[in-house]
Amino acid sequence: MRQLKLLGPAGLFVDGQPGAIPRGRKTWLLVGRLCLDGPASREQLAELLVADADDPLGALRWLLGDARRLLRGFADIQGRTTVACEFGSDVVVDALTLRHGSWVEAVTLPGLGRPFLEGIPDDEGPPVLQNWLQSTRWSLQAAGESVLREAGLLHLGASRPQEALTHLRRLLALNPFDEDGHVLTIRAFLAQGAFAEARAHAKNAICSAEQHLGSGAAAVLRLSLSGALESREPRSSIIVPSEATVHAALDTGRAALHAGSVDDASQTLRAAVADARTIGDTALESRALLELGAALLDTARGREGEAAETLSAAVTSADECGASDVAVESRVQLALRELMRGRYSRAMRWIDDAAGIGVGDTGDLMWARALCLVETGRTTSALVLFDRLVAEARDDDSGLRRLLHRGRCLFIHNDAEAAEADLRSSIVLARRLGSVQSLPLPEALLGQLAVRRHDLASARDLISHAEALAIRLKDPCWQEVSAAAHMRLAVAEGHPDEAVEIGTEVRGRCAGLAGGSVWFSAFCLDALCESALVAEDPRAGQWIDDLRTLSARCDMSTFLTRAVDHLADFGHRRA
Repeated sequence: MRQLKLLGPAGLFVDGQPGAIPRGRKTWLLVGRLCLDGPASREQLAELLVADADDPLGALRWLLGDARRLLRGFADIQGRTTVACEFGSDVVVDALTLRHGSWVEAVTLPGLGRPFLEGIPDDEGPPVLQNWLQSTRWSLQAAGESVLREAGLLHLGASRPQEALTHLRRLLALNPFDEDGHVLTIRAFLAQGAFAEARAHAKNAICSAEQHLGSGAAAVLRLSLSGALESREPRSSIIVPSEATVHAALDTGRAALHAGSVDDASQTLRAAVADARTIGDTALESRALLELGAALLDTARGREGEAAETLSAAVTSADECGASDVAVESRVQLALRELMRGRYSRAMRWIDDAAGIGVGDTGDLMWARALCLVETGRTTSALVLFDRLVAEARDDDSGLRRLLHRGRCLFIHNDAEAAEADLRSSIVLARRLGSVQSLPLPEALLGQLAVRRHDLASARDLISHAEALAIRLKDPCWQEVSAAAHMRLAVAEGHPDEAVEIGTEVRGRCAGLAGGSVWFSAFCLDALCESALVAEDPRAGQWIDDLRTLSARCDMSTFLTRAVDHLADFGHRRA
């Protein structure tokens, strides 16, 4: 087997033995860029790697020749105008396995947790290269954390808590403040009956967060861990369990969830799980686990870990008994959870796994895939899927969701006219369906479009209603998107200091709410960076760094570009 190692010190290996002498830093950087980001023009590569050379294209020609010699027998580097790297079928590239492989493959990589191209300093080369190298390292570090988190979750869902702890300890060694890591670790201890260890772990994690991150972050972690410590084992119905009691509990749980009573729904669905387990109906148990996990995703902060564990158990149970529909739906739910957390590569893995089963609603899979694409900046590809989804939609809640998020995609794609048409249509449909909870997003985005065309009176009307409704709904995503619109309106009205106050207040308010999304947090943080630069707020540099790190870790290319632009603007203003 031939291996190209990019995690840790770079190298080439044949059957585990070193197969080439490492060359210069720039050669390895070129190889890493072609491996991870795909084909690029010679001009793009020259600008990235050797922009400071007297003859950038000439310097690139030399680097390409060196890279070809280095990779001989492993890969071919081809292309006169666009350069691409094609690997042999038996070549394993560890960084690509980490990004796109299964967790089973990724957790065994020797370089897991090591920096990309370790040994090359962060300040290597011109600023554009430094930004790329740091961003790639953050992205691969986050990918490493994600596979360890997924391994822990799936072992826990399969009732293997000791194996789960092995992976979760590795995760927390890489990122001591990973909230999910701590929640799943506590649930693994509880699954073993180690209640004292679970409480001690929670106490130590909260103390460490308070010491290193401050009281605000510690309070948010305390909220999550206290939820994880609560014992919520499924309990059977008060009557003799049967298939009928399971179906009754499922029907009652769905009704409670539809009425907005998530806690009552969760308790009833736990009874459905327990009853199905008691009568030994694995297919019915997998369905109950799926519905319980989906309900827990909507409940108060602190239940997300239990939700993920429950959905993972649904996957295991459904796979074992051949309940293909539940297997697909559970994977889609896990994909949407990963998406909300900004772990898009793992979300795509769940979507691909679900698609491979070959049953279920292809619209749900297409919907989840379109969301991943739009939030990672691939709006052109996302629009192809959204157009199909909207064309097939009915005038119901699902159709409203598709129309609304195509409008969001068009907004990001800078197609203002088409975005406004979809967003206005979604408001009309939402009012017709009585879906008040869907109004803040289109109103906030329409408000921003009004700000862009300097119609500030219309912008204020739209944004004020969106913001008030989002706060009343206690929806962190809608609060952040409406606050971003409000910040941009305040700047346009000549009040940048007020805009900064709006941004800092909403970020604190949303920290402890359930249902938050990394993408909407980045959207709000981007507006805060923009406002802080205009206000000449001394905290602007830190917020820009926060946006840059967050967007790089989550592969959100739109926000990473924005962060780099903000950083350049910050440097000019300081100069």
